[in-house]
Amino acid sequence: MPLLEKYISMNDIENCSKILSVSWCVKESIYKTLDDADQTNFKMSDWYKINDERGRPIIGNENYKLLHPNEEFICSISHDGGLITSFIIRQSMCNA
Repeated sequence: MPLLEKYISMNDIENCSKILSVSWCVKESIYKTLDDADQTNFKMSDWYKINDERGRPIIGNENYKLLHPNEEFICSISHDGGLITSFIIRQSMCNA
C-alpha cells in the first residue's frame, strides 16, 4: 500500500499533509525548470515522485518523456522542521 493511502486509512492528517507538501514542492520546482512551451502544457497530475530502494527521489512523467526522451530530472528534497525545499536539475543525457 502506498504511504499516502496508509496514512489516509489511519486518518493521520499530519503525515498526509507532509507527503502532499513534498509532492507539491517538487512539482513546483519541476515547473520552473521548463521552457515556456512546456510550461503551457504542464499538468501537475502527469508528474510523479517515487523513491528508489535507497530512498532517493525519482521524478517521472511518461508524456514528457515521449517528447523529450534524452532529458532527465535530478531531485533533492530537504526537510527542516515545518519547511520543505526541493531542488531540481534538468539535464540532457548524452547518446553514447
